[in-house]
Amino acid sequence: MRILPSDESQARKEKILQAVVHLYIRTGKPVGSSTIGDNYRLNLSPATIRNVLADLEKEGFLTHPHTSAGRIPTDRGYRFYVDSIVNIQRLAAEEEQKIRTEYLQRRRELEDLMLSTTRVLSALSHCTGFVLPHKESVEKLRRVDLIPFNREQVLAVLVSESGFVRNHVMNVEKTPDQDALRKASNFLNDRLAGLEFPEAQTRLTSELMRFEHEMRDEQALLTTLGKELFGVRTPQDKDLYVEGASNILNFPEFHDYEAMRTFAHLVDEKEALGNVLARELSQEGLQVRIGAEMPELKDFSVVSTGYRLNGRPVGIIGILGPKRMEYERMMSIVNTVAKLMSGYFEGRPGMLEEKERP
Repeated sequence: MRILPSDESQARKEKILQAVVHLYIRTGKPVGSSTIGDNYRLNLSPATIRNVLADLEKEGFLTHPHTSAGRIPTDRGYRFYVDSIVNIQRLAAEEEQKIRTEYLQRRRELEDLMLSTTRVLSALSHCTGFVLPHKESVEKLRRVDLIPFNREQVLAVLVSESGFVRNHVMNVEKTPDQDALRKASNFLNDRLAGLEFPEAQTRLTSELMRFEHEMRDEQALLTTLGKELFGVRTPQDKDLYVEGASNILNFPEFHDYEAMRTFAHLVDEKEALGNVLARELSQEGLQVRIGAEMPELKDFSVVSTGYRLNGRPVGIIGILGPKRMEYERMMSIVNTVAKLMSGYFEGRPGMLEEKERP
């Protein structure tokens, strides 16, 4: 009886594992030895394939539902499959053009951009697309405008360097007149523009101590602003743009009530889901999290990456779907959209324009 060299035996295992994952992603049905033999030219007998499948199950890469003879991937099996992808396949030309067309039409308000991005991710993946802007702890202040709101409130409008706009209504004992608000706005912009938000709060406190006598009329307003404006939770802390949550219902593995209840709860509680994603997806580069690698989303996989402004991370985009997803294609979609997002923020219109094709 011929004994295979260990490297040849390992290569055989890898090919069969890749075949199982690929077929299960495509069909959603447990994969048996005959199905592998019919779809792949491995030059192996059904008995040999069955033996390899049994070995892969013992090693934790595969499992089989109930008494079915077919196998399905475990989280470890999906992880091997993703890690074995070296060259991410190029998006089909019509899909890349669809992304570019969407961005060319949506170069308007940032909110529109976020919503458009989630729609693109969801439509192309048939899963759930999301955009998660980073917290303002990494944002720098561009300008502040103070506007009278009513007799006892002032509206503060903060604009960050990446274009995020934040409105905050502050309660005051008496709204200052227009001249006092203008002076206070100029004071803030002169001393705080270009600072990260936590630093701006610290700087404002120290500046107020130095200029207490010079700007006595505006002192109460600026003191209130120093306490409230930079210290409170912000929309960007918890904003999570999600599109296509209902797409999950189209996958048979999510007909289970408990899995859907958990997912629906997370989508409804966007702050909780945003916290999970921000915690787990903070690393550089393209990330793939599979199943139990994100305990709160153990029935799902997440493909994500960051988009940037002047080399600084501005936020995270990604696709959330079943573990039985087309990983190469999802990774391509996420990479392409992230490059377009970065180009938008960095003011490189060429990133959003049609590439010249040979």
